Amino acid sequence: MGAAIAVTLLVGGCGTGTATPTVGVEAGTTPASTPASTAGATESATAGTTSVDVSTPSPTAVPAGTPLPTVPVNGFYLRAWSIAPIGIENTFDVAPKVISDGKLLTVTFPPFSDTYPLYVQPASRTISAAGLATIVAEAQSDGLLGESAAFVCPHSADAGMVAGSGTDHLVLIVGGVSHEMTSSCPYATPAPGTGKPTSATWAAFERFKKLLADPSAWLGSAVGPSTAYNPDRLAVLANVYDPVAASITPVGVTHWPLSAPLAAFGVDLFGARCGVVSGKDATTLLPVVKAAPAASTFRDGSGTYADLVVRAFMPGEPNPCVGY
Repeated sequence: MGAAIAVTLLVGGCGTGTATPTVGVEAGTTPASTPASTAGATESATAGTTSVDVSTPSPTAVPAGTPLPTVPVNGFYLRAWSIAPIGIENTFDVAPKVISDGKLLTVTFPPFSDTYPLYVQPASRTISAAGLATIVAEAQSDGLLGESAAFVCPHSADAGMVAGSGTDHLVLIVGGVSHEMTSSCPYATPAPGTGKPTSATWAAFERFKKLLADPSAWLGSAVGPSTAYNPDRLAVLANVYDPVAASITPVGVTHWPLSAPLAAFGVDLFGARCGVVSGKDATTLLPVVKAAPAASTFRDGSGTYADLVVRAFMPGEPNPCVGY
């Protein structure tokens, strides 16, 4: 699909897939793209504290009366995600936020409990052509529609690095033209300022990201009511283990419903088995994982055990099992 705008949180690390995919499981060949840096995108201050306005913007971010661009619903695509610096299994289950075919697809995790679900149902809301045009107009106003950019937060000369900070990604495709950017802040977060940030800066990107965090508040009636979204593909990470060797007594054992054995499922990813399940396999697996709590252990017909991480595979998303 090429470059795109993304604002969410996804997978990190570096891995490769080597096994031959089984039926209904896609090994994938398209890696998650990494934006190139654009000159001028990095901000810095040599002394003192830099004041940057990253406060929550009002719903009318683009000045009233500003002509909105014409944006066809099927000509707009957005994907937002974040890459954590450690532990792919800790971020694999966080699907990217996606706007595709005029629908906003998001996943909201429930409070943690003993019955926390293995699979969290995504929500879908329509966004009108006027709402999409408002998003594009704001991106233009914020100077974010270059081919690619890597924004880094400003910092004072003695600012300390923040251990473990990740990277936010944003991909936007409008009318076939792709815009891709990243944002990171390995320093202490800058103090909020006043007024609209300078365009094409880290602060402008952060402001745009905050707007996208709550589209209903920003776009109002352009966003429709929430409905359940059932994906046609699932991303699955299976951590296969031997209960005897691990001195573990499996609890909540659930039958693995697919024909592919767990030990040969998908491809290897950091010692786990990773695959994107589609077609009849997705139809078979979805009701099983919907009913299973997160603490479930799966066992296949050969007696192999695995703990699973399962989430919706979003439209236009690169295969999370390769390219990291």
